[in-house]
Amino acid sequence: MPSLFVRLVIIILASVAVTASTASRAETPRATITYDNKSGQLALVKLIGPSRHTTEVPNHSKRTVRVVGGEYYILTRYGSKPDDYTYSKGDRFHVTQTGRRYSVITITLHKVVGGNYGTEDIKPEEFEKH
Repeated sequence: MPSLFVRLVIIILASVAVTASTASRAETPRATITYDNKSGQLALVKLIGPSRHTTEVPNHSKRTVRVVGGEYYILTRYGSKPDDYTYSKGDRFHVTQTGRRYSVITITLHKVVGGNYGTEDIKPEEFEKH
């Protein structure tokens, strides 16, 4: 039977190994999506996919969320007063998250036809049900 000292050293080494393993996982880069609001209005963005987030993005501001890999789309509500809200649904997009590769995506929120991220107008009910 090992001495108390040897058992103590084994326990300490095991603890250090678990801590190091946990720390390296915590430092693993994660995929992110950044919303850059240039719409002229407050935006509330719902990310729909494997990671789900609801994020308020003030006008002329950016907000970033961490996500896992998979297929996503966003629902956005523009405006600060219920009588003036407008709603949109964005095209689907893919996020990569592996041990070696991860997506860093920026979506500019604006109401411009023909922008770099396709959207369509939706009814308030579609926004609210998610």
